[in-house]
Amino acid sequence: MRPEREGDAMDSETVRQRIDELKDRDMVIRQRAVDALRQLGPEAKSAVPALTAALRDSSCGVRRRAAEALGAVGAEARSSVPALTEALRDRIHTVRDAARAALEKIGKA
Repeated sequence: MRPEREGDAMDSETVRQRIDELKDRDMVIRQRAVDALRQLGPEAKSAVPALTAALRDSSCGVRRRAAEALGAVGAEARSSVPALTEALRDRIHTVRDAARAALEKIGKA
């Protein structure tokens, strides 16, 4: 186990804040939260359950971004495979495409 650096603590706090924002009523805030988690990539692994839940968001933009973020997390997002597989049947093609890409990235990670 590597020692915690100052940046690690900030990333951890950032992830917690973004997870909280995924519950916001404002779709734009939820979208920005998912985008921020995607940018953290594997460092956002603690957000996998929240991102997996976001695959069922009412906003197709949030659902698509959640799939992209799970793909960015990579192998640590394996627990999301069943939900991503379900997202392959989403009524919105961009969500389906993002889920497919995420499954490929998780499988290759």
